[in-house]
Amino acid sequence: MFYLVSTVLLVLLPCAAVAFLTSRPRDFPRNVPVIPLWPQAHNQIFRKSRIAFYNTKVRPQAEKHGAVAVWQGSCWSIVLSRPDYLAQVFKDSNKDVEKSGIWSRVPRSNGGLLFGENIIDSNGQLHADFCNILKPALLQRFAVDFMRSESSSLANRLHDAQKLDVSDVGISIDSLIWRWAVTIYSHYFMDIDEWPLSFEQTSAQKITALQSSSWMARAMVIFNVTFSLPWRPASYKRAAAVIQQLEDTLVDIAESRTFPASGTSELKMVHHLVRARHSGKLSDFHYRSNLKQLLVAGHENVEAALQSAMFNLAVHVDIQEQLHSEVMNMLPSDYSSRDIDRLPLLAAVIYETLRLYPPLGTLTNRRTVKPMQLGSEILLPAGTMVGWNVLGVQTDPQVWGESAREFDPFRWGHDIDSIKSMARSSQARGRFVPFSLHSRRCLGSTFALLELKVALCELVRSIKWKQPKRKEFLFNESFIIGPHNCRFKITKRV
Repeated sequence: MFYLVSTVLLVLLPCAAVAFLTSRPRDFPRNVPVIPLWPQAHNQIFRKSRIAFYNTKVRPQAEKHGAVAVWQGSCWSIVLSRPDYLAQVFKDSNKDVEKSGIWSRVPRSNGGLLFGENIIDSNGQLHADFCNILKPALLQRFAVDFMRSESSSLANRLHDAQKLDVSDVGISIDSLIWRWAVTIYSHYFMDIDEWPLSFEQTSAQKITALQSSSWMARAMVIFNVTFSLPWRPASYKRAAAVIQQLEDTLVDIAESRTFPASGTSELKMVHHLVRARHSGKLSDFHYRSNLKQLLVAGHENVEAALQSAMFNLAVHVDIQEQLHSEVMNMLPSDYSSRDIDRLPLLAAVIYETLRLYPPLGTLTNRRTVKPMQLGSEILLPAGTMVGWNVLGVQTDPQVWGESAREFDPFRWGHDIDSIKSMARSSQARGRFVPFSLHSRRCLGSTFALLELKVALCELVRSIKWKQPKRKEFLFNESFIIGPHNCRFKITKRV
C-alpha cells in the first residue's frame, strides 16, 4: 500500500505543480480564447511546423476573436491578429505598454546571450540614446552601386551552380542567398566587403537549429524557469559557444575599423557604435548587444524575403516575365535608388511577398505597464505580455478578401502612386505590418526594401528560374519565415 501511495504521489505532485504554475492569473481576461498548453508543448518538443499549428489550432480562433491567449516562456500572453488592436498597441498614445525583449525576461538563455538589450527591445531614455547613435547610419541615403554589383554576382553564381548540377532536383539557393545578404550588410554597415564566418557560424536560424537538436533544449523554451538551473543540454552549450564566437568576431571587426577622413557623412554604423563606446555614451554590454542584434535583423530578414519572392516568381512564371519586361523597359542600366523606386510591379511583388511571408511572422515583446483597454472588449491587466501575429492578420480573409492566402501582386494597384498609397494606408490601419508601426517602425526598412528591389532587378535581368516540379510553399522550421529547401532550375537570359 505504501508503494502504491508513493507512486501515486510521485505522479500527482508534479502534475499538480505544473497545473498550478501554468494556471492563468485571476485578472487575466476571460473573454479571450485560450490555446491549450499541451498541444503547444507537443508541437515545440516534437518540432512540428509552427505555421501548420497556427493554421489548424490558432487561426480559427484568432480570425473569430482577433486575439488569443498562448503560453510563451512561462507565462500566458495575449497575441493579437485584428488590425485595430495592432494599430492601438503600436500607436500606444497612452503609454500603456513597454518593450520587454528576451534579455529582460530570460537573460540566461541563448536568446538573451544573442540579443542582449538593444535598440529594438529597449525603452525610454535608453532607446532614445540608441536612436541618437544609430539613426544617422540607418536613415542615410544609400548608393546602390555595391548592392547592384553584388546582386549581379549573385545571378552569376546561381547560374554557375546550375551548370555544375547534374540532378533533376534543381540547385539549393539557401547558402548563396545568405552570402549575398551578409556581404551587403557587411559593406554598408560594418565597413568590410567579406564576412569572415560561415553560414552555420553566423545565421541565428542555424544557431537555433543547432540548439534545438536536443528535445531537452526544446522543452526548456516552454518553461523559462529551467534557465535558472546550472545544467544545460550539450546542444545548448554548443549553440552558446557559436554565439560567443559570433560576438567576439563582431567586436574584433568593429575595433579594427579605421574612421573615414572625409567627415561624419561617411561614417557607417560600426563607426557610430565604436565612437559611442569609446566616448562612454554606450556601455560595453549595449555595444555588443547592438552589434549582434543589428547583424541578425540586418541580413536574415532580407535573406528570407528574397527567397520567398523568388519562390513566388518561380511558381508564377508569367509575373516573372512581366517583371523582366518592366526592368528592361523602364530602368536605365546605371540606375539610382530613385529610378528603381518608380517601378510599380517590382514594388507590388515585394509588398505582396512581405504580406504573405513576413520574415517575423509573430513576435511577443511588449508588456503592459498598467491596465489597458484594448478596443471596447478586452481589458488587459498590468504585467500582461502582448504580441501580434503578423502572418495571421496579413492572411486573414476578413481583412484581405477571399484570396488573402494567394499570391497576387496586382491587389496593390497598377501604378506606383496607388501601390505606395495602399501600402501606407494598410500600414497605418494595422493590416500590413512587416516592419512594425509608428515610432517603433524598423529603422532599416527603407534600406531593406531597396536591397530587395535591386536584387530582383539584377536577377530577372540576367537569369530565369523555375521549380523542377510544381510544389506548394513549405515553410521552414525557423523563427524566421521562409521557404524550406528552396530549389530552382536556373537558365541564363539571352
